[in-house]
Amino acid sequence: MPEQKLHLPKRSIFNMNYSVDVAVLGAGISGLSVADACIQKNKSCAVFDISEPGAGTSGAPGMLVNAATGRRAKKAWEAEKGYPAILSLLNRASSFSEHNFFEENCVLRPALTDKLAENFQKSITKYDWPDGWVEWINRERVNADYPYIDNDYGALLIKNGLTVNGQLFLKACSEYLTSLGMHGFYNQKTDYRLEKGKWQLSTDSGDLVTAAYLVDARGFAQTRSKEWDFIPFHNIKGQTATFFYPAPLPLSSSISSLGYMAYMDSYPNKLTVGSTYEHEFDSLDPDDEGLDYLLKKLKSTLPGFSENYEMVNQWSGVRTTVPDRKPVTGPHPEIEQFFVMGALGSKGLLLGRYIAELLVNHMFDGREIEKIISSRRFS
Repeated sequence: MPEQKLHLPKRSIFNMNYSVDVAVLGAGISGLSVADACIQKNKSCAVFDISEPGAGTSGAPGMLVNAATGRRAKKAWEAEKGYPAILSLLNRASSFSEHNFFEENCVLRPALTDKLAENFQKSITKYDWPDGWVEWINRERVNADYPYIDNDYGALLIKNGLTVNGQLFLKACSEYLTSLGMHGFYNQKTDYRLEKGKWQLSTDSGDLVTAAYLVDARGFAQTRSKEWDFIPFHNIKGQTATFFYPAPLPLSSSISSLGYMAYMDSYPNKLTVGSTYEHEFDSLDPDDEGLDYLLKKLKSTLPGFSENYEMVNQWSGVRTTVPDRKPVTGPHPEIEQFFVMGALGSKGLLLGRYIAELLVNHMFDGREIEKIISSRRFS
């Protein structure tokens, strides 16, 4: 697949000066979601990133929107609000890409043991699922409809599951938001300071932006920021491997099993397997150990798929989390007009756009952010 080029706004030979309502550090899922929430609220916005949209952890080659979490398939927090929010943004950005970057193709969760089968079946009635979101599939139907899965226990089908190519999505999203008036400053370092009640942001190329509010959505960089050192951010490295096959795969949906297998009908010869969860690491690059781990994961769920591929592309990224594994968003306790959004974890796609709206409503309307995700729970 040819790499999609990012069409940045044309600049004159002179430095640019802008005044906006909100400046955002980071052009990943969090940052661009904040930008979209601002624009939908008729607020002006500028986004800054040391690289390009989709170049960081949010730009994984294959990701799932899967509301059934953990070994008990628990309904994710505010999933019924997060799902339509991200689906809306995906649809709106889709016309700005030459390639299909998402599909509503369900997520299948095979039960690997009797206990998991019991948990999955209980999930349907235990949690307040919206109508039509989940369905239990017994062993006989799994073997008939999904013969490529070695399964004797049945499976949970998440009908409102999505598969997304993060890099293509974020590049298209940036172009979409630019068309609505967002200013994007990429591939350069940005300095920022609060001066006389306004944020002043200056880029390496000499551009100057003044903003009323500043949102830090930089992900990995937040863990090294002294400004947020009261939040116990922790880094986790994840790796994926995208396998290319000589013939179309007999799949019909993505799979969540000891990680995930991201599949799209638009690219029937390709399967992305992820992710590792490395709490201790010396290198940010993908490695042979990660590939071996992912191959074993693939073999355990899809026997035979781990042997007949023609080529494999590896990818790695580092995301932030906190001990309670909940997102973090809200104001800085001491620095005025300074906000954070991060630690979205594996639910970044599902919850990112919805949480961005909560943050923007807090900034402009004073609406309180629930303590469960508020930055104030640490201060």
